[in-house]
Order: sequence, then structure tokens, then C-alpha cells
Amino acid sequence: MKRAAFDEMRALEDGHWWFRARRDAIAAHVDRALARPQPGAVLDVGCGTGANLVWLSRRAPSARLVGVEFDAHALELARGRQLGVPLVQADATHLPFPPASASCVVCCDVLEHIEDDAAACRELARVLIPGGILVATVPACPSLWSLHDQAASHRRRYSGGELEQRLREAGFAIEASHGFNLASWPLVWAIRRWRWHSSSAAERAAPTSDFRTLPAPLNACLVGWLAFESALLRTTGIRAGVSLVIRARRA
Repeated sequence: MKRAAFDEMRALEDGHWWFRARRDAIAAHVDRALARPQPGAVLDVGCGTGANLVWLSRRAPSARLVGVEFDAHALELARGRQLGVPLVQADATHLPFPPASASCVVCCDVLEHIEDDAAACRELARVLIPGGILVATVPACPSLWSLHDQAASHRRRYSGGELEQRLREAGFAIEASHGFNLASWPLVWAIRRWRWHSSSAAERAAPTSDFRTLPAPLNACLVGWLAFESALLRTTGIRAGVSLVIRARRA
């Protein structure tokens, strides 16, 4: 991701509806992974500017958290939070940790940035203890590919079953898989198609994200709705949505 994208993330991710709703979407999976004290660290791989680490430290105050991020500027912004959590600069395909050294890995919207995502899945499996849990989110539906994806330096959006297959090949058993942000899918599709077809050459050369600051009441309403929707999708296992949430157990 570009420096400006991380600056935007740092400015938005604590309060913006999408980031808050994504944390709500993974909360039950993370709680399940941390329900029993186990040896090993809890890794936030692709921790970005640190909002998920803040959230994890509150949710699991006794866990040994470690943030891992490839981008130096993002790590600088995360360090500015003064979390008291170790922050490590590393590539997700070459993690600087011994085998079976983590009990849980959280990996939110990271794998779509990595050229060899299969290698990253194998590396996540390597650092997890047997029975350790991976909680991951990725953008879904290739038909939603847009200027937003280009601005975020995505390499792909995942089609049905694609990531699950990568994880199984890496040695994971899929425990849960469901969509996130389903109700807005038609609107997101329409806006992104319109932006794509109406954009100028200059806009395509320097694309911007879809993130916008909304009025506080609307922001709160979206957070509440998506929390309800995520619980429903998790319970039913419906995989449709703008994004996908997966919980997988290392065999």
C-alpha cells in the first residue's frame, strides 16, 4: 500500500463504520480462539497502523500480542500509539518466528496484497501450534474489482472457495466461513461500476479509495446494522458479501 493509504487508514480506522464493523465481524471468532489459555503468542499479521492491536489488547489483556507489518511507514504510525506491544517488520511469507510459536493469528485484509498468497498461508500454518486458530478477512467477489482495489494495492478479490482451498492445501481445517457487508453489495457494485466507467485517465493513474467520513449518526447506524448482519451471516454460514471472514484451525 502507498504511504497516503496508510495515512488515511490511521485517520479513519478507530471510528469509521467499515473498520469498526470488520472488528465486530471477527469478534466471536477471536473470542473462540482465545477462550482457552494456550502457549504461544497472538500475532496480528499485517497490523497496519495498529487499530486492531488496540482492540485485541482490550479484548484479551492477558494475551502475548505481537504486531507484524511489512510497511515501515505503517509501523511508524502504529508505534505512535505507544501500545507497549512488540512490533516487527516482516513479510507474511517469511515470518521471523519459530515453528509452532503462536496460538492465534489474526490476518485482516492482508492476503489479497500478497503475490504468492499460497506461500503466506503455509507460513501462517507453520508458526501456529497444532490446533492453533487463524482468523482472516479478505475482499470477495472479483466482479467488485474497482479503483478502490487499485488504490489499496490489492492483487485480487477472492472468488467462492478460493481462499478455503489455499488454506486446506497449507494444512488448515476450515471451521467457519461467512460473508461480511452483504446488504450494501448492490450499492457497492453500482458505485464501483460507475466510478470505473466514468473515471478519467488521470483518475485511473492515481486512484483513490471509497472511504469517506460520514455524519456521526449515519456512521453509528451502519456500525449497528453490520454488527447485526455479521451475527446473522456467522450463524447461517452465508458466504455472500463484499468481504469474507474465515476461521481455520491448523491441523
